[in-house]
Amino acid sequence: MVTRDYSEPASMVQQQRVRPSRLTEEMGRRCEHEGISMKSMMRTAVLGLAILSGACLPVTTKTPVGSTVGFKPDQGLFGVWRGYATNSNAHVYLTIFKGASDGETVAVLVSAPAKAGDDGFVSVYDLKTATLGGHRFLSARGLDFSGCTKSNRCEAEVLPKDATVPLLYRIVGRTLALYLLDNEATAAAIRSGAVRGSVEPDLRDKDGKIIVHGDVKLTDDGATLDRFIQSASGLALFKSPFLELRKVD
Repeated sequence: MVTRDYSEPASMVQQQRVRPSRLTEEMGRRCEHEGISMKSMMRTAVLGLAILSGACLPVTTKTPVGSTVGFKPDQGLFGVWRGYATNSNAHVYLTIFKGASDGETVAVLVSAPAKAGDDGFVSVYDLKTATLGGHRFLSARGLDFSGCTKSNRCEAEVLPKDATVPLLYRIVGRTLALYLLDNEATAAAIRSGAVRGSVEPDLRDKDGKIIVHGDVKLTDDGATLDRFIQSASGLALFKSPFLELRKVD
């Protein structure tokens, strides 16, 4: 298998403030040259976090975590991180940098194919970071940057428009660990009344075996969500990291 280096295109955005559409062109050029379909890559980009976590769609929230204390960029996140997804052999680059507007943080996630014949993908996220009870959280919104132009800003392409993906993150030395809410544990918390939300029905086969778990959404207002997410019960839902990355020198 030929090892492909996707760090340079990701760094283009950080170092030169290249627009997401320019990054798409560069990634497309390299991937088409290597026989990877860019159309296929873009189909998976929206599901990037789900693919790397080995889960269905990640748990989403109606309100970004940390709305009661305010969002502030975390300088410790800025830079290029590299590693592997814990649930797959996918080689991952994550570039995080300050956006053009005050308080804006942008992340570019690039995953190389785990093996020959697989598709890689690139996805861009708008991040909001906050600290609650000494714990650091970020809320990610995926940007569908394929339609970005000077007259059509990327913010208009956020999918879905009313949802964010909450993550707990920990930085120890030069290592970054990212945690998603566990789908099944969060669904159980919703059913028990510990937190408000919705759980869509599971998709089952003819024998009743679950093929795909239903989407899980937290619907509490910002104040209630922030109280819950930093509590022992809320933190327990972030069971294990789905990405463990090391900062690139």
